[in-house]
Amino acid sequence: GGWISVSNIVSPLMNYIDRFLLGIMLSAAAVTYYVTPQELVLRLGIVPSAVATVLFPIFARHAASGEDRGSAHFWRPTLLIFAMMLPLTIVLLLFAEPLLALWISPGFADRSAGILQIMAVAALASGLAQVPFTLLQGRGRADITAKLHLIEFPLYLGLLYLLVMQYGAIGAAWAWLGRILADMLVLYFLAMPANKSKS
Repeated sequence: GGWISVSNIVSPLMNYIDRFLLGIMLSAAAVTYYVTPQELVLRLGIVPSAVATVLFPIFARHAASGEDRGSAHFWRPTLLIFAMMLPLTIVLLLFAEPLLALWISPGFADRSAGILQIMAVAALASGLAQVPFTLLQGRGRADITAKLHLIEFPLYLGLLYLLVMQYGAIGAAWAWLGRILADMLVLYFLAMPANKSKS
């Protein structure tokens, strides 16, 4: 429970610290251009979260019984999430500007379309990361994910500061994508059956 609490504190901090930093370093307008596409893609997380909720008891049951069959349920949901998220990601990549122009305004779209495209890729990576994250939690290794978050946070904060200072709001989006991609890759590595004994 303690390690889960650590993740529940650090993870939201990483999800929202970019907004505060943008507000401090740039302006309230920059936060608006950044937050709107971010909130849009965060809503896409409902899809992989629904799949992960179903997977948790499966992973936990196999871990409790000492079986390694949980890994048999590892790649199918990964492919399912990929198949569900990829079309949405492609739509946002191809039509970010017209969608934002239609929804808000052409001027807003000019400033936010690039951010939305970067965050669409981040949403896909974040969705895929739900599977290894849930597998580690189901194995009772909440300490691994919490320690990963503790390592990520200062690294992400440093990267975020540098990219915002250099590139503004679009830099914050790149930092967000970088953190999520790194998180996804490390989680898949740690959740692999070959790494079960190491974790």
